[in-house]
Amino acid sequence: MKKYLYLLTVIVTFSACHRNDFTVTGNVSDAEGKTLYFEATQIDKIVTLDSIKLKSDGKFTFYAPKTEFPEFYRLRLDSSYIHFAIDSTETVTFQTSGKSFTDYSVEGSEENKQIQEVSKAGSLLKNEVDKILSNTGTSDSIRIANAKRLLNALDQYKKTTLPIIYGNPKSKAAYLPFSSKLTET
Repeated sequence: MKKYLYLLTVIVTFSACHRNDFTVTGNVSDAEGKTLYFEATQIDKIVTLDSIKLKSDGKFTFYAPKTEFPEFYRLRLDSSYIHFAIDSTETVTFQTSGKSFTDYSVEGSEENKQIQEVSKAGSLLKNEVDKILSNTGTSDSIRIANAKRLLNALDQYKKTTLPIIYGNPKSKAAYLPFSSKLTET
């Protein structure tokens, strides 16, 4: 009987430890030995909250205290980021690969699925702008072609992000495109 009472006490104590926390969990395949960072994205700086050296199974779990207001966070592997937001004691789960870290799936939060769409659209736009900037030339045909590519890239970005922004302007996903700290990669 004492053995069961002790076991019950341990279980209750352990579960109570994280009752007012939120949980970020998941798996990063193909990243054995790399360090995954869990960071808070604040207005003026990025703060590392925790990190883990990934094992062969790639599993990770981070806990952090529930905040009074919704906050933005990110997972960082090398120089790649996954942006997300937390506003309660929820659990958000990510599945990704060390080879293509920003191509991930997210569960546990519909708003973070929208953040994923906005982040992906922003990355595509940034990549296209980088390509355009590397294709400089002085001829009118190159400048015209670059201008058309830029306008097409901006149209694609707007097609993805504007429905999210106008659909719920108060959402964290709607805020993401307007925050330079959150979109830095």
